[in-house]
Amino acid sequence: MFNLESTLISDELKFFPFICYVFLPHRVYLLRGNHESKYCTSVYGFEKEVLIKYGDKGKHVYRKCLGCFEGLPLATIIAGNVYTAHGGLFRSIPATPSKRSKKKNRRISLTPEINPFSLGSLEELSKARRSVLDPPWEGQNLIPGDVLWSDPSMSPGLSPNTERGIGLLWGPDCTEEFLKKFNLKLIIRSHEGPDAREKRPGFAGMDEGYTIDHTVETGKLITLFSAPDYPQFQATVERYNNKGAYVVLKPPEFNNPEFHSFEAILPRPKVQAYYDYEEVIDSDEELDLASMVTTPSDIIVST
Repeated sequence: MFNLESTLISDELKFFPFICYVFLPHRVYLLRGNHESKYCTSVYGFEKEVLIKYGDKGKHVYRKCLGCFEGLPLATIIAGNVYTAHGGLFRSIPATPSKRSKKKNRRISLTPEINPFSLGSLEELSKARRSVLDPPWEGQNLIPGDVLWSDPSMSPGLSPNTERGIGLLWGPDCTEEFLKKFNLKLIIRSHEGPDAREKRPGFAGMDEGYTIDHTVETGKLITLFSAPDYPQFQATVERYNNKGAYVVLKPPEFNNPEFHSFEAILPRPKVQAYYDYEEVIDSDEELDLASMVTTPSDIIVST
């Protein structure tokens, strides 16, 4: 497994995993990340890069990219043992009466005072509407935003992810509950680079490209980051000189991860940025939510 900060890399590199998927559909599996949205592709330069590089065809290519991003899976279960997603866990969404039920005056039995932050189930995840350009931060379709934007915490329970403005924070007790309830051994996610971890006391840094965040009775929570020498465009003194990493999961259980760290090749070639990276250094720090409103062999994992 490996992870790509897709809107912060060139579109040629972004397209490469899709090319691999086309030619090796039973060997390559792609998941959606938080940057595969209309908002992030607009803010962090991907849209502008596509429009410039593809000229008259640019708008068509960009629309096709957005359609592709909408169709990507949010999560996977590997060999019944490993849950993988970009952000992580998600809340349960209480049922609401349908319009048809109201019209016919049917009584809908709802559990009173349902905890809005109870842990969601795999069944709820499978039924969530993932085909959204920008994951909602309010309403009934919150699971996509949770899966893409949530982060682990050292505090127990579920709580709003106020730092990001979308998604949740979940504690070690939630990791244990999720693993035990669904007979899993590992959660592998991404979403946090060295810049994000620098601001989170109690968590290990991302120097080696991965961290083990929760070790509980049933298994572990792992964060994986595959971009070395992050961030991409800043001067050398502003980079973290971190390693990237990928994980190899081997049969039959696929639940004993082998970590492989690697360094960037230096000096790095000069590339053009298509957004003002000096103003948006931490790509996950703030969200302008209002602007998101829109009408059988080894498995290698990276994020």
